Amino acid sequence: MQSKFNNALIHYKNGQLNKAKDICIEILKIDPDNFDALYLLAILALQFKNYLKSAEIISKAIKIKPNHSEAYNIQAIVLVHLKQLDEVLVNEIRAKCLVN
Repeated sequence: MQSKFNNALIHYKNGQLNKAKDICIEILKIDPDNFDALYLLAILALQFKNYLKSAEIISKAIKIKPNHSEAYNIQAIVLVHLKQLDEVLVNEIRAKCLVN
């Protein structure tokens, strides 16, 4: 599974976003709780400006790894785009607490 994810990362870094997305979806069919695939898929949804989908995916990722501060940062960015600024402040506080 890790080699598939590494392949997705290579495609992502090379700007082949749709290919990276397809691989992440493939991984999640086998392992629905794969944090790395969810995290990358949330970033991809954000880049595709599918903010609601990104919010849904990153929320699931956070449930799997609630101490992952970068996931809260992605969630905050998504919430800014969705104009849910109160939630952004809460997430920024959570992320800072996790780092410190």
